Amino acid sequence: MLHSRHRAVSPALSGRHGGGRARALRGLLPGLVLLAGCAGEGDPKPEAVPVGPSAPEGDDQTQLRDCPEPGQALGRLLAPDERFPGEVAVGVSGDYLLANRSAAYVITAPDRGSTYWYYGGAVADAVAMDGCDYAGTDKLDELGIVIGQFNLADFTHSVLRAFRATEVAVVADGADGGPAIVRATGVDATHWLVEYELMKEALGGSPRPLSGPYDLAVTVDYILAPDSPVLEVQITLENTGDTHRSLLTASLLSLGPTLDLHDYATGALDIGPLDLGFGMPWLVATDGEDAIAYAVEQGNMAYAGVSGIDIALDLDQALSTPLAIGPGESVTVGAFLVVGPGAGPSATAPLAAVNPEPVPDQTYTLDEVAGTVVDPAGRPVPGATVFLEARAPGGDWGVLDEDRADDTGAFATPLPVFGEPWEWRLRARAPGRHDSAAVEVAPGDAGVSLALSAAGALDHAVVDGDGRAAPARLNLRPESGADLTVWLDGAGSQPVPPGTYAYTATRGYEYAPVMGVLEVPEDGVATLSLTMEQLVDTTGWVSIDTHIHSWDSPDSRVDPVDVLLHGAAHGLDLVLHTEHEHIVDRSGLPAETGYDQWIDSIGGEEVTASVPEHLTMFPVSPDGSYRGGPVEWYGRDLDELFALMRERSGGGVNLLNHPSYLGEIAWDRILAEPGMDDPTLLGLAPDAALWSWNLDGMEVMNGHGLPFAGGNERWLDWQSMLNAGRPLVAVGCSDDHGGTKIGFPRTYVPAGSDVPTEVETDEVVDAFHAGEALASAGAFARVSVETPDGSTGIGGVVQIDDDSLDLALHIEAIPEIDVTHAVVFLNCDTVLSVPATDPGGVVKLDELLTVSLDGLEGDAHLTVAAFGAERLPLGLPQFDPTGIPRVLTSPIWIDGDGDGAITAPGGRDCDVFIDAPE
Repeated sequence: MLHSRHRAVSPALSGRHGGGRARALRGLLPGLVLLAGCAGEGDPKPEAVPVGPSAPEGDDQTQLRDCPEPGQALGRLLAPDERFPGEVAVGVSGDYLLANRSAAYVITAPDRGSTYWYYGGAVADAVAMDGCDYAGTDKLDELGIVIGQFNLADFTHSVLRAFRATEVAVVADGADGGPAIVRATGVDATHWLVEYELMKEALGGSPRPLSGPYDLAVTVDYILAPDSPVLEVQITLENTGDTHRSLLTASLLSLGPTLDLHDYATGALDIGPLDLGFGMPWLVATDGEDAIAYAVEQGNMAYAGVSGIDIALDLDQALSTPLAIGPGESVTVGAFLVVGPGAGPSATAPLAAVNPEPVPDQTYTLDEVAGTVVDPAGRPVPGATVFLEARAPGGDWGVLDEDRADDTGAFATPLPVFGEPWEWRLRARAPGRHDSAAVEVAPGDAGVSLALSAAGALDHAVVDGDGRAAPARLNLRPESGADLTVWLDGAGSQPVPPGTYAYTATRGYEYAPVMGVLEVPEDGVATLSLTMEQLVDTTGWVSIDTHIHSWDSPDSRVDPVDVLLHGAAHGLDLVLHTEHEHIVDRSGLPAETGYDQWIDSIGGEEVTASVPEHLTMFPVSPDGSYRGGPVEWYGRDLDELFALMRERSGGGVNLLNHPSYLGEIAWDRILAEPGMDDPTLLGLAPDAALWSWNLDGMEVMNGHGLPFAGGNERWLDWQSMLNAGRPLVAVGCSDDHGGTKIGFPRTYVPAGSDVPTEVETDEVVDAFHAGEALASAGAFARVSVETPDGSTGIGGVVQIDDDSLDLALHIEAIPEIDVTHAVVFLNCDTVLSVPATDPGGVVKLDELLTVSLDGLEGDAHLTVAAFGAERLPLGLPQFDPTGIPRVLTSPIWIDGDGDGAITAPGGRDCDVFIDAPE
């Protein structure tokens, strides 16, 4: 997820829809937070624009050029060498600046292509100002506007189209002392991500076509008044057609990597696939250093997840009062975006002056509560986090805002006082301490004391079996309360709340876990020395996770540094960075962090094609254009995409990710081809190619789902491709977005060195091309066919002239990961199930097996899977292991007819059983 959620909602739907002015003319610009990659492209596609001197790297600039005077706002183009501080800042020369002495915002030029939003006319950057100085860094990915129609009776036939600016201009530069205004004008265009997702969902019922234009002239005014940090967004929709429209508007709000989002709702409602929290005063996201708030102007904001995104909307517009626009008519709606230089109140407090009725029929004014965060001895705790929790009438408790204590431990938190009585309480948190109890407060309370526990810390030293510094993951289980995870990178110190913990230290699948009891004293330091012994021998092979996200993707908040540390702590050798529509050079990061002694990086991309399917390519490096030059997937079929990916990666690796697409095209496992014959049902051209063999593998194990019958059946789909004679590898990957599952599962490939930094990327690419890979969710295997001429391993072709073959099978895992049996498949049929000789040892099975080829005519492929019965040890992923392979090999190819080539065995109904032998 992109953010942490802190929702509490009322159990009943408020029947209020407001009074006075028609709500169709009142505020709406709901927030739409993107979770599954890029949100759409233009009609037509803009050309890739090189990023040169107009887009300087780094955070060198400390001041805004042409600083506005007090009482003045300004609007202008960004200068050629001007850029906001912050890693997610993308505004460059040619984009538009709105600034005053409190805040500065960037609006993108038409078809800029620098954001996930892709269309121009979006808010791309936001930074708090302190006079002329930047008071923070940009942590807004983007805000873009969508226009739609909700079909509550059949949600998949709802439509969300995107605002595409065709013109952006400064219409008021603020020189007259009034607001500065940037105006974006344009049309509604396809919102590819949502459009495709809804079309796919509709396939199971009544298929729907691509949506068409609403015939709207759209004007968006971005308005910044002097001295106020509030950016007012006014949207005007003019119906230029001859059809009456009933619409709602929304916005895509993608937040930066370090911010925690709080979305307190006063009510809840289920509408089809939507679990809506509604009646939200605001959304606020903060990390204590910067804050972003968003509110609908006098709306009834609701917020929920749908089709891979989080969507906010005016519930009244969705249920009862849509924007009714007849031919020649227009309506205007609005919302507010605020950036602040600190914790949440720096962004939420300014909303009181511009949006006094954020919840229907509930106006508010601001009061405050003040106090101090202290330790058990009464000493102040500087910088502690203070959560303002609310409970609306009839609702539940939830976090409405997040503040910080100052250097003396003191806080003064703004508190909204609504017309109806709300309840309020405060809770405090600080590293290395247990949270305070919740303290109920009332407006105006002063002298509130929030008592945290005493502090604790852990000094640690971790080495491997050779005495070298090593990483590890430490799972701490207190006597009561939630588990804690501490990431250890050799020797160091970490804050840990005092108490008694049972602990398990792990380093992935290959290392013995270490368990014990740890006592962290109050106001003291515990020490822990660990030796992580590698028990599983993977010599000649390295592990890679081919699907990992960091804060370079819109739906992940993980620091790329933590990606490396967490991967290393899981015993992973190589990280493949696969960001959504973003190619980033992280090749130097292992050396910069010192983690290169344990792990290395390869650059890739997840091409987030919601149709046909998400795809991975590697290796790739940034090409100097926006977002590093990702492959544009919008409206392209699988054949086109794989061809573009091959070109972009210089002949690298193409992978099919978590392929739900095979179900959508009615994949025929006998014919190994799509059963669907109408690409337009997926929004593709009538002559689009629904399938392509221009790939090297597919994610048979994305996470820990069951890949056989009764589960997602990806193993059956993969085997049908092998039956068609296609040498595709089975990929295991985590698809990790939160940093906690990196390398679980993983893929092993052969390499010339066991030292990650000595492994050449070309070796990894060659291994995938040669079919030399195995997927692991806990074990490692060496599999080969033995003949008088030698051994043939995974990916190889062996000629067999007999009615049987000798299969050498060696499976290892740490004792705490059991392997009960191994299963041998020939042309997708189970031909052998072999019990492990030592399920609780390191070498689970080491035998030369005889595999019958009786009845085999022609050629074949042989694959092996091993299974266990017990959950993995704590500190490793917890899942029901029933039917989940501990290890799954890619095929060895059997030349049964002796012609020196492999002929496709052909499609078949597979005779599969994976149970342990009796």
